Amino acid sequence: MTLSLDDLLLPLLTQQLKNLKQWLGKAEMFAQSQGISPNDILSARLHPNMYPFSKQVLLAAEHALSAATRLSGTEGPDLDSTLYRQDTTLDILHQTLDRTLRFLQHIPHATFSDAEERTITLDLPWGSESYPAVQYVHAWVIPHFMFHVSTGYCILRHLGVPMGKADLLGSKNPS
Repeated sequence: MTLSLDDLLLPLLTQQLKNLKQWLGKAEMFAQSQGISPNDILSARLHPNMYPFSKQVLLAAEHALSAATRLSGTEGPDLDSTLYRQDTTLDILHQTLDRTLRFLQHIPHATFSDAEERTITLDLPWGSESYPAVQYVHAWVIPHFMFHVSTGYCILRHLGVPMGKADLLGSKNPS
């Protein structure tokens, strides 16, 4: 049995985005129980030069979406207007994750048929970089996506939101 890039990547992206949705609910309950504003959680950072929790969630969604669209050659929902908002709320984060999950769950498997042969070019602030698709997934998508997911997790843990390793790992059956 051979596995395609979407067989390997989409379950990881989907499971972690579902985990993020659950964490948003835990963060909201925590804020209510502590009498703090949800905005305090959304704006929390691990370090002053790092993005806040809200941006970590948005960037995880963006990395998942852009990986799926680049590898499949399809168009996905536009997250640009959401990524650069200054007034992000828990509702906006839920909506962004929902749109991204719907896209990932409904993208046709056939659109990935030649994904392994694609060359992915990224336009980055320091210039363009091109990767063969497999290297793009291993060297760019997974590390960047998981960085933002795990940083979001660490911010919530640092604030005292009651979560543990099982929340990070999620379900044993990612579908």
